[in-house]
Amino acid sequence: MKSKLLVLTVGTLLLAVKGHAQKTITRTFINAPLETVIRDISDSAGLTCATNAARFRKCSPVTINFTKVEVYQALEDACKKQPVSCRIEQEAIIVEPRDVKGRITDERGEPLANITVVSSGSNKHFVTRKDGRFTLYQAALDSFFDVSAVNYESQHIILDGSVWFNLILKEKVTIYGDSTGVTVCDGYNRKPRERATGSFGNIGLQQLIARPSPTLGPRLDGLVPGMVVFNTDIGLTSPLPAITIRGVSTLLANAQPLFVVDRFPYDGNLNQLNPNDIECITILKDAAASSIWGARAGNGVIVITTRQGKHNQGPRLSFSTQLTLLDKYNSRYLPLLGAASTLSLEDSFFHRGYYDVALLSGFGSVPPGAEILEQLRLGMIDSTKAASLLQALAGHDVRDDLDKYYYRRTTAQQYHLSLEGGDTQSRYYLSAGYDKINNGLTQGTQYRYSITSNYSYKPRKTVEINLGAALNQTGARNDIPFPGIAYTYAMLANPDGTAAVVNRDRPQVWKDTQVLNGMPDWSYRPLDELSLRDDSLHRLQTRLFINLAYTVVKGLKLQIAAQNLVENTTHTTRYPIASYAYRDLYNNFSYLHGFGIASLVPQGPMEDIQQTHYRATNIRGQIDYNHNWPDNKWELTAVAGAEIARTTADTSRGRHYSKTVNFDTLYNMYEALLPPMALPGKPYTREAFDYFRSYFAIAGLALHGRYMMTGSFRIDQSNFFGARTNALTQPLWSAGMKWRFTNEPFINISWLSEASLRTNFGLSGNIDKSLSALLTTTPPVINQYGAETRTILNAANPNLQWETSRLFNIGLDFQFSKKRFSGTVEYYRRFSKDLLNNEITRTTAGATPYRNNSAALRGHGVELQLNVRLPLGKCQYNGSLLLAYTTNKVIHTDTSKQKAIDYLDPSAGNLLVGRPSDALYALHKAPLDPANGDPRAYLQGEPSNDYPAILNGPRDSLQYMGHSTPPWTAAISQSISYYGITLSFLLIGRFGYHYRQSSMDYHGFISGTKLPHPDYDNRWQQPGDETRTTVPSFPAIIDPFRDQVYGYSNVLVKKADNIRMREVKLSYMLNEKIGKKAGLSGATIFLYGANLGILWKASHNSLDPDSPSAMPLPKSYSIGLSINL
Repeated sequence: MKSKLLVLTVGTLLLAVKGHAQKTITRTFINAPLETVIRDISDSAGLTCATNAARFRKCSPVTINFTKVEVYQALEDACKKQPVSCRIEQEAIIVEPRDVKGRITDERGEPLANITVVSSGSNKHFVTRKDGRFTLYQAALDSFFDVSAVNYESQHIILDGSVWFNLILKEKVTIYGDSTGVTVCDGYNRKPRERATGSFGNIGLQQLIARPSPTLGPRLDGLVPGMVVFNTDIGLTSPLPAITIRGVSTLLANAQPLFVVDRFPYDGNLNQLNPNDIECITILKDAAASSIWGARAGNGVIVITTRQGKHNQGPRLSFSTQLTLLDKYNSRYLPLLGAASTLSLEDSFFHRGYYDVALLSGFGSVPPGAEILEQLRLGMIDSTKAASLLQALAGHDVRDDLDKYYYRRTTAQQYHLSLEGGDTQSRYYLSAGYDKINNGLTQGTQYRYSITSNYSYKPRKTVEINLGAALNQTGARNDIPFPGIAYTYAMLANPDGTAAVVNRDRPQVWKDTQVLNGMPDWSYRPLDELSLRDDSLHRLQTRLFINLAYTVVKGLKLQIAAQNLVENTTHTTRYPIASYAYRDLYNNFSYLHGFGIASLVPQGPMEDIQQTHYRATNIRGQIDYNHNWPDNKWELTAVAGAEIARTTADTSRGRHYSKTVNFDTLYNMYEALLPPMALPGKPYTREAFDYFRSYFAIAGLALHGRYMMTGSFRIDQSNFFGARTNALTQPLWSAGMKWRFTNEPFINISWLSEASLRTNFGLSGNIDKSLSALLTTTPPVINQYGAETRTILNAANPNLQWETSRLFNIGLDFQFSKKRFSGTVEYYRRFSKDLLNNEITRTTAGATPYRNNSAALRGHGVELQLNVRLPLGKCQYNGSLLLAYTTNKVIHTDTSKQKAIDYLDPSAGNLLVGRPSDALYALHKAPLDPANGDPRAYLQGEPSNDYPAILNGPRDSLQYMGHSTPPWTAAISQSISYYGITLSFLLIGRFGYHYRQSSMDYHGFISGTKLPHPDYDNRWQQPGDETRTTVPSFPAIIDPFRDQVYGYSNVLVKKADNIRMREVKLSYMLNEKIGKKAGLSGATIFLYGANLGILWKASHNSLDPDSPSAMPLPKSYSIGLSINL
């Protein structure tokens, strides 16, 4: 009976609810509160509304029209896109929060599993599934939710009514001595970035993979304020990029920052590293950040962390490939006098007798134009023939031949395959890469093979083992240098396409005469050399790493780590007997033998071989301590340990002939004007050994999450300073503080999300490995008198010591408007002393120059970084501005050079107190002499053409032109994303510096050291021309001092300020649903352009201010694809 009654009651209720639900609603609402709409529907349907006003606080106004719509449908339509939903239960409308759902991926678009998502208030939490999705049940009305995971930056998401979120987690970065939600690693430990008191910059994975360069240098430019990268060539065997961090803190010692790879200093070739294997890069800029690296960190530290794999991630296979095309070198970039004007210039030199000695003796090069004039003078040809020959030369431009036979478009191919993943106990990363570059010079190729493996395993909760191995092989073949051509009209090919003869080293007429007398062919044919030269470079590097960690008790960990890096380099240049290098050497060492000619150079090919074996071994032991007090008000972290580093570098080089030769005997040369000489290429071996021993300690104390204090101390000892025991050791230290004032209870600024003030001070150092406290020399050689001689490489200096830099830094970090805007402002001062500098050498010292710790610099700078992240509907806008200023001045130097000429060449390293270390000086030019067009400069306030007196005049007469490197640097990056399409660009500006452009150098041209300059066409030729030109006349007598006075004059110094388009990129990330259908978890395709041109510059000539005397980097265009399985 009871059961029947229950069924009847439930049935009656259901019928009642169904009856109410089937009622229809006909109403119109315009911009009405959702609560009003729901209550109106409930009243019309005869239902009650079981809710309160708090449920509707995040709901949007409703504009809707109902025409005979059932109650259920009306409620569903009204709550559409609202954070609440409605249901009917027991004649009542129940309003309840919706579920919050979403998907979490990494920066590559890969779903992240096992990510913890916690909602506010009710502690609703969820762990993401394998596909990265999560659900927070009935959480839409909560205030916020937090996302956190190991190795990723946490996110704090404000709930504003949205119920679906696509979140991208950034991986944590690492630097020493500081931390905050992001982790920072200095190579010793990791800690939260919020507690960092030092100054650092981060380059994340997305920024690294955004640029397709096969080398690391081009991927660093314009990404960190205060860091400037020069020479961003993509070549695998190109010179390493010159990188400065906050200007310079040294003069003649190593000015490059210290590189740290996976916790250990890296002294190998930077181009060996495959950038695709790098997870993140941290730049340590101040004392608190870099002093822990001691005597090698004075120029800053770049900490590189390779990819390690991730815990709790299934196997992920990734493949990427890029193709890069570079424009051909612009052969007409460097100023070169036209062919007709060059012949006119040669005619002037010829009729003044400047080629007579070379034509008579065969000693020295003579251009074809002068040889034609000589043939005319000797009656070998008539004037008509001479004019015809000269006219043919005037119609040719060697740059056309260079474009046809030498230059081509550079192509670079990259392929990279990786596998990574992990579980709760282990993680792994394995990759293989192949890069190939066809150089911009014909027949030149470069390649690199790379294999990287990292593995981490926790056999027990208290034990962790990290293993790493990397193998990189780089090589190059036939990287042909620019042919030695000193005249514009040279022909590389004859009309029939065969290789043409180009004058070199000696007059061609003289060479032809010797060949008629029985000498082997002596002609130089550059096109033949392209196929005859066989030049190869091979570099193999292996790097092994191990780290063992044992947790003794909670908060106390012991670690021991070791690294072994071996790099072997072999550079071989082979000269077949048909090559010019072999024939020239063979003929120079020829002598009459019976009725013929023989040579001391054996018949057969020869080769030059240079081999370098470099090994670096590092072992480090350290103790990590971390303790939180029970009330969580205090937290102490500390690291202490010791490290030893041993490096050896063995170099051998020499020439191998087809037979054994005597390198110590002096032989008479074929040309009697030359002194007796030994056969070149005597084997040479050099061994270098470095030993470092270091002790270090780092500590950090945090109180209430608002006040942080850090300190570090390090002692370095090195065998470089072995002459005095006290000089062996260098103590270094730093101390810093940070105040997160937005965490103070008395500061409540709604729009300011985060702000902190930090400051630090410390001492770091630098070292020059080319020096020693002891006397070092080259191996003995036999001079022309038969005596054994040595060249002093390093004079004995018992007072040699470390260079040191004291650095003070203060910075403000801020985030506001829900972290849409963020930035940093920093100011620093640096004092560097005991800097190595050249001194005047006493004649009894036996070496010149003498390098000693005799200079000091004081500098300062400002850095600003502003970041913007704005959601614009379905678009996402990201932007950043980097601005930096750095300068210094010399406050002490023992250099006593007083002559003006000593300071005109910046590479001489001579300094003036009170001026920057990169100061550019010039002579104050006076108007050209109206009588003869000679250059003049002011001497004691009056125009003078006493050139020796001007150059040897007092240094106070010099005009200071400004910096030769940019004190101001700026970078502006912008990107906008729409669904999976992203367009971005980067502008780079450099300001406040100058360069010296070239001009006509008559002495340099006749001596073969300078090419003829087009300024020759604008030279002074008659009285009155001094009012229209500053280019001197053709000299009556060739005087090198005359050319120097003009070449170092202020009229040739130009402003170098410029703004250039560094890069533009368009990328598309494949839609997730489409990717899944194709079996992909992610895919991206991109188009990329770099070095796209100068948008503005202060000078009005055709030169690139950053490459006034060399060809600038050509424009490059790339296309790439990356897929994840």
